[in-house]
Amino acid sequence: MGVSPAAKDWDHGLKPMRRVVLVLLLLAPALAAQRVAPAFATAAVRWPADSTKPSPPSPPPTHWLEGGLIGGGVVGLLGMSFAEGLCGISDSSNCGGAGIKGIVFGGALGFTLGALIGGQFPKHPREPQTEP
Repeated sequence: MGVSPAAKDWDHGLKPMRRVVLVLLLLAPALAAQRVAPAFATAAVRWPADSTKPSPPSPPPTHWLEGGLIGGGVVGLLGMSFAEGLCGISDSSNCGGAGIKGIVFGGALGFTLGALIGGQFPKHPREPQTEP
């Protein structure tokens, strides 16, 4: 029983692959020796507390909270009226709480922007009250 020419071509194509596999198997122990050593365990090092080192200064007080509350209230109410207005001119009768969504999204946006703007203005220290 003879071997077909197609089988000979297929077997001929595997011979270079066999050589590659043989070379890789012979080089495997050498390649395993090239691994990187594990890193040193430095996470357990504890540094002594330095009591002479001053703590970092705290940032000066600003009007971020006042700006956030004012911005959240104003933009929240504008968002509610805008959402209700858009709902009124739409063809749909079911708006699915458009006013609530408008006040929530508008309030969140307004609070963020107001806090960022109010944070730029420092609070001045209050003068002590003098009695007449």
